[in-house]
Amino acid sequence: MEASGGGLTIVRSWRNWAVVPLVIFCVVWNGIMVTMFWVALANGQHEMLLFGSVHAAVGLGILYSVLMRLFNRTRITISYRDIEVRHGPFPWPGSRSIPVYELEQVYVRRVLIRTKNGTRHVFRLIAVDKSDKEVVLLKSLESEDHALFIEREIETILGIKDRRVEGEHQSDPFSRNRPSFGEMIRIGREAMDKSRRDQDKP
Repeated sequence: MEASGGGLTIVRSWRNWAVVPLVIFCVVWNGIMVTMFWVALANGQHEMLLFGSVHAAVGLGILYSVLMRLFNRTRITISYRDIEVRHGPFPWPGSRSIPVYELEQVYVRRVLIRTKNGTRHVFRLIAVDKSDKEVVLLKSLESEDHALFIEREIETILGIKDRRVEGEHQSDPFSRNRPSFGEMIRIGREAMDKSRRDQDKP
């Protein structure tokens, strides 16, 4: 996060642990493709090259997806003029610029995602313009706290008064204030150490 000239730039990396299986699959798939093409060229089997071209195209698509997940970042630049969203260095749809005078509200929506491994929740940061048209600024934020923090920062810088929007995610103040398991262990250990020190006192 960078602040300059009354504005704010928030940088979010696309990289997470979910990319590891995709990296392994990409290496195996493209390794097989390279070997198959090498053998086909060495033996003059041009029909195998034609057959493998579709699979090679799939491999290149997987490779591009891996490179984006490893190196891409989303930059949200908030100024008094506009909100600018850019993805890079590898191009991907979704880059946009929203003039401030068209902006009415910003809010967070909690979305249920279904995958082959089950379900999970992600958070979307959404802007609403004067005509009630919604524009997704960030699509798949894993952390509720991060999503709500970005929302508050945009509203603070642009002077947007927060109001309830249909479908908006409301954080649970009790769950947010509840200590994590690690914090509970730390608090317990500190209490035990203090108890021992009190017992050792003459």
